[in-house]
Amino acid sequence: MIRSMPEDFGKEVRHASCIRIYIFIRRVRVMKGIREIAITDMPEVSIGNVQSDEAKTGVTVLLFDKKGAVVGVDISGGGPASRETPLTSPVTADNPINAIVLSGGSAYGLAAADGVMRCLEDHGIGFETGYAKVPLVCQSCIYDLGYGSATVRPDSAMGYAACEKALAGGNPSCGSVGAGTGATVGKICGMERAMKSGLGMYAVELGELRMAAVVVVNALGDIFDPSTGKRSPDFLRQMERLLVTVAKNSGRWGGERISLPAIQRSEQCSLTESSIKHR
Repeated sequence: MIRSMPEDFGKEVRHASCIRIYIFIRRVRVMKGIREIAITDMPEVSIGNVQSDEAKTGVTVLLFDKKGAVVGVDISGGGPASRETPLTSPVTADNPINAIVLSGGSAYGLAAADGVMRCLEDHGIGFETGYAKVPLVCQSCIYDLGYGSATVRPDSAMGYAACEKALAGGNPSCGSVGAGTGATVGKICGMERAMKSGLGMYAVELGELRMAAVVVVNALGDIFDPSTGKRSPDFLRQMERLLVTVAKNSGRWGGERISLPAIQRSEQCSLTESSIKHR
């Protein structure tokens, strides 16, 4: 069984999920005026979370304001479960995106975006085509079928509910919520040795520039404690089995280790600039 979740899980996952932005902040700390802010201090985006605690999976919706958002993408993994990714390409039309959906369920979870589109349509939000407003929604999913139920995945109804949460002002929680409900880390020695992870958020401000990171961590490796720089206590025991396990499982790992980062900036930029900055 996966190890139980500690009482201070939310704090641990927040640090683990935001390790990239945390390193960035440490590097630019010398810049005068930079400070941490709440994710709710960014009016351009509202975040809605819905999950099934029984099935251990869920959906997170990042809903942008009426102006939408110019987006870019960097696909680092070999098996991304994604929807409408070409909208983020610098060679396609520079149309603002209405929402980004993060979910569990692997490729099955892409059904959640259908519900998000219906919800936005019901509220008159979308790209005006002359005959109808078409909501522009991008999505990516983690593989969480090995944790909780493999037959119950995020669907259209869950996506609709998460979008309604975002429209109502959002519930931007960190931890085992939304798309992070089925997220785990430390799977190199199998799911029986994995640790619970989740959804993390972090935001900063420097002058008029605001930046936020929303990350679902579903990594193959272990968590490092940011206060000590040490691996989780169980890592050394895992190493005893590492070589044998790697040999046995070399062909298994793929979607099980996908993590989903979403970076939100208040600055204006083109699709090409956005794609470059996401790298």
